[in-house]
Amino acid sequence: ILTSDVGQMFSLDPSEALLDFVVLLEKNGLKEKDFRKMLIENPGKLISRLSQNNCRGHLFCQSDS
Repeated sequence: ILTSDVGQMFSLDPSEALLDFVVLLEKNGLKEKDFRKMLIENPGKLISRLSQNNCRGHLFCQSDS
């Protein structure tokens, strides 16, 4: 999972900072498959595990209980 500490008033917008981070990592050899895993697949798995009804990472899933 890629993450950063941006979000302060003096930092770049989080989406701009993430793009800059991805560009830097790409220049250092990371491939699209690596980014897909870190930005999409792994966060989805984490959210899925945290949800009570294991609803594949959708943020708005709600349990029937």
